[in-house]
Amino acid sequence: MDEVTTARNKWALLIGIDLYPNLPGSDLSGCVADVMALSQLLNDRFAFPIENITILVDQQASRDIILG
Repeated sequence: MDEVTTARNKWALLIGIDLYPNLPGSDLSGCVADVMALSQLLNDRFAFPIENITILVDQQASRDIILG
């Protein structure tokens, strides 16, 4: 299988949550930055097409959106 065909079959869903509005005092730091860095790594090093990488951060990562 050639590299182009293989790349089209690579997909990633990356979720990073730093902010937890319903749990005061439990916010994190670095989770969003980690998924951004991982996205770049997947694209640069492992030939994931950027359009096949979905990134959800903080409020975007609701249950409905993840399952949707």
